[in-house]
Amino acid sequence: MLNTFLYSVYGQGGGQRHADDPAIAAYRNRWLDAQLLDSRVTAVVTLGALANRAFQAWTATGPHAGSTVGRQLHHTPLRHPTYPESASRSGTKTLAEATAELLENWNDHLPKLIDHIDPDTPTPWHPYGSSWQPGDLADIPEADLPAGCPPWWRSLENWANRTGRDAQTKRATIMVVVPEAARGWPSL
Repeated sequence: MLNTFLYSVYGQGGGQRHADDPAIAAYRNRWLDAQLLDSRVTAVVTLGALANRAFQAWTATGPHAGSTVGRQLHHTPLRHPTYPESASRSGTKTLAEATAELLENWNDHLPKLIDHIDPDTPTPWHPYGSSWQPGDLADIPEADLPAGCPPWWRSLENWANRTGRDAQTKRATIMVVVPEAARGWPSL
């Protein structure tokens, strides 16, 4: 899993301002080369417009042009999971409408991805509905986070929020609250 930028940007505007920065692209392309050229990777999933743009730019460069040792990489461009929240904040659509758009996008693209991957644990494909249903959201698998991360990092429980009275303060402040059920340390 690679990020479009070295670290997360705050808001889509921050990413748009640096989307075509040659130094960032060169650094990112070295990571993509290392991960995708001459590897067993068969498919790439991009989450959001900036990731799609970055991957498309990478495939247009160099001798590989999107293939690895004579085989074409399958590319699945998905809407970013945060799309419903960001799209509904603009006031032009509701959270429910934006969620339905996200899930429709995923339903359109994910079945095509299945033919190009060999998952560790095969699971049957079940399309999403027009809203989140019980079982659609799951804890993050332990192997998908760095070793030693506490189990509560993987949960669906909200434990981190940007806080502050204005955009600059929110950009600089992330409040992490350990869920009560995970507070197993001894009392002082």
